[in-house]
Amino acid sequence: MPEIKLTEWEDALCAVIRALHPGVVIQSTEEKRALDSVTRVLQYVAMNQLGLRELKVWSPVSYRQISVEDPSKITELAPLDFFSAVAEFKKKTLDADENRAVLVLADAGHLLNTPNNLRLVRETLWAIRGSRCVLVFLGLPFTIPPSIAPDLNIQTFELPNVKQLETVLVPSVHWYKKLPAFKNLNIDESVVPRFARACAGLTEIEARGLLGLSVSRFSAFDHRAVELALQEKAQIVKRSNVVEYKTCKGGLDSVGGLENVKAWIREQDDVFTNYDAARAGGLQLAKGLLLTGIPGTGKSLLAEMLAAHWSLPLLLLDVGSLFGGIVGQSEENVNAFITLAKACAPCVVHIDEIEKALGGGGGELDGGTTARVKGKLLTWLQNKPADVFVVATANDVTKFESSPELIRAGRFDLVSFVDLPDKKARLEILAIHYAKACAYAKAGSVQSTLQEKISADVLLPVADATRGYSGAELEAIVKRALRFGFAAKVNQPTAEHFVEAARRTKPLAVTMAEQIATLRNWCKEGRAVPAGATIEDDASDTAAFVMDGVPQLLLPAKGN
Repeated sequence: MPEIKLTEWEDALCAVIRALHPGVVIQSTEEKRALDSVTRVLQYVAMNQLGLRELKVWSPVSYRQISVEDPSKITELAPLDFFSAVAEFKKKTLDADENRAVLVLADAGHLLNTPNNLRLVRETLWAIRGSRCVLVFLGLPFTIPPSIAPDLNIQTFELPNVKQLETVLVPSVHWYKKLPAFKNLNIDESVVPRFARACAGLTEIEARGLLGLSVSRFSAFDHRAVELALQEKAQIVKRSNVVEYKTCKGGLDSVGGLENVKAWIREQDDVFTNYDAARAGGLQLAKGLLLTGIPGTGKSLLAEMLAAHWSLPLLLLDVGSLFGGIVGQSEENVNAFITLAKACAPCVVHIDEIEKALGGGGGELDGGTTARVKGKLLTWLQNKPADVFVVATANDVTKFESSPELIRAGRFDLVSFVDLPDKKARLEILAIHYAKACAYAKAGSVQSTLQEKISADVLLPVADATRGYSGAELEAIVKRALRFGFAAKVNQPTAEHFVEAARRTKPLAVTMAEQIATLRNWCKEGRAVPAGATIEDDASDTAAFVMDGVPQLLLPAKGN
């Protein structure tokens, strides 16, 4: 028998079997792959003087014996019902001390709801304690009856990793080329690693299915297969109703201001965009970024543009959606979110208004649900997969005072405060939103009548008149000025249109002056790094960010 090298999961199962544990529950949707791993473990055990002579697999529709020495030798047995199969297993283990047997019960969890079946399983587990016989439940997770829980070790069968998928996909690609219908199949083998990474988080069957779909649809295996895999992940997320999947376009230059945090993000580029090489060099990825500050200052936009900058999908989690009205539903939603994040990795996860779930106390009147959700999310933030980058945004930073564990080192690599923009940032934001309006006009079915190039002479008076306005309010001003210009039948709003739009827009700095002062004082106490320049840093010299009468943002960014 050739030497067998076990995976990490198989090694853990091997330890359980060698510890003479009587029962194991293997939670998995991949029955065949899980059964193959069980067989490999038994082969390994057999090679180390703990030989298992018999492996039988029962399901509601079949009963068969698999040779431990040669798994390709499968003997179909006369079908038995659940009770008879377990009773036969129990009898054999009692009759023959040396009969080292394993019985795998596939999709049998629901059958434990019958009192007779449960009692038989309980007595069987008692009978085989300390022997080299094992009773294995294989299938989807089920509620384990308390009477047998102490004798069952629960193992969650891991989805295939990228290397395992590559091993499976390479021969599958060439298998298609042997078929007459695909003899002219164009194969780009360099795509296989990227396709395998895109399929990370899917089952082996799902990955094979996507490969077949790509070959059938495109008569080729190329970069389109990767795009197809990412689209399939988006469908998985959409079906969950827990998070929203976004494919973002743009980049960091689509965000005005915030120079400090954008510079920090660019420092992570080499590591995050070359993950495998960075890991080989011993480098660890940044865990995430916590953006706090005033509402409407671009925190959520930055999360989206960061994902676009790294060409990664974005998972948007609204923490309010985690809480359900049914007992246990909130915890299930958190588990579903964690599973989806792992399935979509590498990705960026945006946790919006994180203070609602993790900031402050609460939960005294909900049976501890809030506390459990908070605990699960905090644990995940600490131990999440390395290739999941978290951007958390929060408006009410005062709630962190009662939850310092959220912002301690190890959860986030940078805690940054986003304040109201300074004059330079306001000019950039105005230019960005005007450029977006021009792009929207060009994409229409009728030729655009909007003049694309806008001069600093138009925007500088607006930047001066909007001190204390947030990015969201500046966006609203651009939209209102465009309506004024359209009504005046001009191909570009004038400075007067913009200033009038600003006059009619009341900023949060006025309507919520006290609350904003509290938020800004929190940052001034040194609790967070400023995301960029603020209105206190307003520049009097505009030459630094205007060239030839055009805002610098509209010129190509240097070094990008």
